[in-house]
Amino acid sequence: QQGFLPVLQIVLTKKYGIPGLNINTGIGIATPQNIAELKTLIERGIR
Repeated sequence: QQGFLPVLQIVLTKKYGIPGLNINTGIGIATPQNIAELKTLIERGIR
């Protein structure tokens, strides 16, 4: 799954001339403040 978005971007740019997508990857950062909320998802292999 890692690498899907860069490949998608290349295809969209080459095939359709669509410029770069704005993909916010910063919102999903795990920190000491939110790790307890993410723990269940991490254990289930979702996050």
